[in-house]
Amino acid sequence: MCCPIQGLNPGNWQEIYRSSKPVSDGVLFAGFDTTKLNEGDYIVKLVVIDNDGTKSQDRALIKVNNFEITAIGDNLNYIKGKVKVKGKIYLTPSQGYPVGGTYGMSSVEEYKVEYKNQQGSWITLCHKSNYLPLNDELCTIDVSSFPNGLYEFRLSILVDDKEWKFDEPFKAVVVQELTDGWPVEFDGFYRGPHKVADFSGSKGKITMVPYHVDCFQNVCWGSKLVFIESNGKYNSLSYLNDGTLISGIDNMSVIYFDKNLKESLIGTIDYRDRGDIKIFNKGGVVKHKMDLSSIPPNFSPLVLSHITALDTDQDGRLEFYTYFIDDSTGQIRIYGFDESGRLLDKFKISIERKNKNFDGFLLLKQMIFLKQGNDYNLAPIVGDFNYATDTWGIHLDLYLDI
Repeated sequence: MCCPIQGLNPGNWQEIYRSSKPVSDGVLFAGFDTTKLNEGDYIVKLVVIDNDGTKSQDRALIKVNNFEITAIGDNLNYIKGKVKVKGKIYLTPSQGYPVGGTYGMSSVEEYKVEYKNQQGSWITLCHKSNYLPLNDELCTIDVSSFPNGLYEFRLSILVDDKEWKFDEPFKAVVVQELTDGWPVEFDGFYRGPHKVADFSGSKGKITMVPYHVDCFQNVCWGSKLVFIESNGKYNSLSYLNDGTLISGIDNMSVIYFDKNLKESLIGTIDYRDRGDIKIFNKGGVVKHKMDLSSIPPNFSPLVLSHITALDTDQDGRLEFYTYFIDDSTGQIRIYGFDESGRLLDKFKISIERKNKNFDGFLLLKQMIFLKQGNDYNLAPIVGDFNYATDTWGIHLDLYLDI
C-alpha cells in the first residue's frame, strides 16, 4: 500500500499490489510505476498476514522524483524579465532514451511550467508538446509583469496522454530592480566591512572580500581575495607576484586610485614577522613596498589598524600612514612612508594611555585626514574601554600634529 505524507499522518491508503505467492530473491513487487504518482514524499506500507490471520506490518519512506525544476534564471533564483527555467525529466534508460544529457520519458507527451498567482490558482507560463528538454532547459518565461515578491513554480508532465502529474513547488523571488549578474554566491564565510572601489579597467565598481576568512573583531584574513565585478563575475587572488601569501596580510586594507599609475591599488600590511607594507593591484602585482626595518624594533604594526593613503602635496605622489604599537608599554605611534619606502619625518603623533583604570584603547582603525587651506593634519581618534563594566568610549581624544 502507498499514500502521500500529510504532516506526520498518512492520507488514505491505496493498495498497490496483493499476492499470496512466495517471495523470490527478496522482490515483493517488480512493477511499481512511480510515474503514476505526483512528485513528493510517500509512505509505503507492507502488510503480511500469516496462516492464522495475524497481521504484521512495516513502513518505509520514499521520495518520488521523476521530474523537477532545478533553477530559474542564473542568479540563485532571484529573477526579473525573461529567464530560462532549468529542470530534468528522469527515467531509467530501459524506460526511455537519453536526450541532451537528460533521460527523456517516451511516455511523456507534454510538459508545462506553471506559477501560482495571488488567488492560489496555477497559471501556465510555457507549454511544450512532443518535445523533450535539451541541456536541461525546459523553456523561457517572462516575469516582467510580476510584482516583486516570492512565487511558487512547478513542472507538470502529461503521462501516456492520460493524466497530468505535478512536481513539488519550486520557489523563486522576483526583483524587478535586480542588477544583472547579482546576487553572487561563493564558498567561504565573511563578516565585517567590505571594500568597494572603482578599479581601473573594470565596468563599474568592484567589491573585494576575503575568502575562507578568520576574523578578529573587524579585521579579517582569508586564504585569498575575491574581486566581484558589477556584473556578478568574479576572480580570486591567492598570491602576490613577490610570493606573499594572501592569508598573511590584512585583507581589509585601503583601496585608492593612483593618479600616476592610473589604476586602483590596495594598501595592506604583511603581519608575519613584522612584515612590510605592500601596495598592489587586483592582479597581485606589487607596485610599492615599505620595509619596516627603519621602525624601532619594539614597535609593531597595530593589528586592528588600516593604512591611510594621502596626497598631501597634491602632485599625485602618495604617502602611507598606519599605527604602530610598543609591545611593552602599549604606546601608539603613527609612522608614514612615501612610495619609495622612505620613512617620512612628519605627522609625529604619539598616543599615551591616560586612564590607567581602563583596560585598553578604543581606536578608530583608519585615521581622519584634515585639510585647511594648505595645511594638512592626520587625526587619530582614541577612547578607552572597560571589560568589566562593558563601558566604551567614556572619553574620546582627537590627536592632531600641529
